[in-house]
Amino acid sequence: MAGAEVSLLTLGSDVAQRWRDRLPESREVRAYVDGGPDFTLTPGPVEQLLDSVLRDVSERGTGAVTLRFAGEEEHVKVTVRSGPARRGAAQRPSVRVAHTPAEVLGGRCTGDATSGELEILLPRR
Repeated sequence: MAGAEVSLLTLGSDVAQRWRDRLPESREVRAYVDGGPDFTLTPGPVEQLLDSVLRDVSERGTGAVTLRFAGEEEHVKVTVRSGPARRGAAQRPSVRVAHTPAEVLGGRCTGDATSGELEILLPRR
């Protein structure tokens, strides 16, 4: 996969645009890169994991969505926050949706995007 790396800033912009395209217009999507915008990483694994979280947020959540990206030397941290869970939505925390893929990639997840925030920590490789 040589040459398949992108900057964290590019990844954040691309993911945010994909989320804007898939969520209703009434749901604002904001993205921030809090650190390491020039760090490079392989985007595929992060994008796949976030697509799973997006499905969960679109099915269960309401309101605005905030994505925060931060790059550090060894890992990237992505924080996802959405409005509260929709009434009658399934009561599965989004951490379940993201936990196994994150572990397979050598990372971890904590929290829930629709009742606070979901934090995903992944290696940069």
